[in-house]
Formats: sequence, structure tokens, C-alpha cells
Amino acid sequence: MVVLEGDEYRHLARVLRVPVGENAYVTNGRGVIVRCRVEEVDKRCARLRVTGVEADRSRKPVTTLALACLKRDAFERAVEQCTELGISAIVPFTTQKTHLKEYSTGFIERLERIALSAIKQSFQSTLPEIRTVIPFDGVLEHMRQSSAVLVGDEHGKPVESVPVDGSRLIVIGPEGGFTTSEHEQLAAAGAEFVSVSRFRLRAETAAAAITAVVMARNG
Repeated sequence: MVVLEGDEYRHLARVLRVPVGENAYVTNGRGVIVRCRVEEVDKRCARLRVTGVEADRSRKPVTTLALACLKRDAFERAVEQCTELGISAIVPFTTQKTHLKEYSTGFIERLERIALSAIKQSFQSTLPEIRTVIPFDGVLEHMRQSSAVLVGDEHGKPVESVPVDGSRLIVIGPEGGFTTSEHEQLAAAGAEFVSVSRFRLRAETAAAAITAVVMARNG
């Protein structure tokens, strides 16, 4: 049995108005979606009986997006789109060229709500972890823990040509790009510089485009 309370209960009972006896889908946010039958709806909660597993992506490779701090509306778009594509975690970071150096706790909580809405809309089974802002050095540390590191670069090789087996880290810099020193540090740490377009893309667009290619190849 699955018991829905709070916001999820209100969404089922008052927004979707799913009646007793109808099917509904529930995810644990970690790769599994189950099909349920609504057994009971009262004034405080809903009880659903699991009738089958709709999808199990719990063993899919972990794909993390490290995205330089952008204007808040641009970062929100990136979170929404990359969540719909199946990203596992999103890590904001700062560089010498990022204008914003921190996101408030309230903004991180807003990003979490956007991600939650996005997995519902897209029928995704993974709710990405939205982490707090880290410095550029923290990205280099994440690289050492990843099997494949892809850095968005308009002059990079086609992303389709780069192996993406195992855990993946996608790194997208700020609108002004990385400094020469930062670029050299990424290269020295083993990053692959990749591109998905012959045009210069906004950072949030590049994040979604590269994520889409990587997830389509081995999501």
C-alpha cells in the first residue's frame, strides 16, 4: 500500500480528482514508478494499492549536471528541462566570471519544487538532488569521482563521439565562459570538451542539449 498525504494527497484528490477504483502512478524519486489503484480517499490522505511496476530505472548510470550560477530564471529553466530529461543531480558552482556567487536557501528550495513538478509532468522516475553552491575547485573534485566528464564548449568535439559509460558529469560554464586558467585545469583533470551545435548557445540551452544527447545514448 502507498499512503499519500500533504501536497501529493491534495494533488490527487483535489486537483486531479482521481476517484476510488481508478489508476494512479507513484514514484519513489529514485528510479521506480509503480502503477496503483486508488482504494480510499478521505479528508486527510489517500490509500493506494500497488498493482505493478511501470518502470524501474534504479540502476541507470548516475548523470550529474554541474552548472555555473546563472540568473535565477535561466537556472530555473535548466533545472526544469534537465529534470525532464532524467538528470540525477544538479550542482551550482561559481567561477571567476559568474556574476552570482551564491543562491539563497529559499531559492534552492524553489529549485527543488520545480524539479518535483518536472518529474510529474514528464513521467520521470528520478528526482534530482539540488545541491548547494560550490566553488570551481569543487567541480574538479567531482570530476575525480566520475567515469566520464563532458564540458560544454562551442569548439569541442561532437558529444556523440565521446564515450559516456559509467557515471557521467556534465559541466556547463557561465555565459562568459571559463577563464584560460580554468579551461587548462579542466583539461588537465581529463575533461572532454564537447559541442552539440555550430552556434553559440546560452548556458541553460547547452545544459539541456548535452543532457538530452547523453541520456538518449545511455540513459
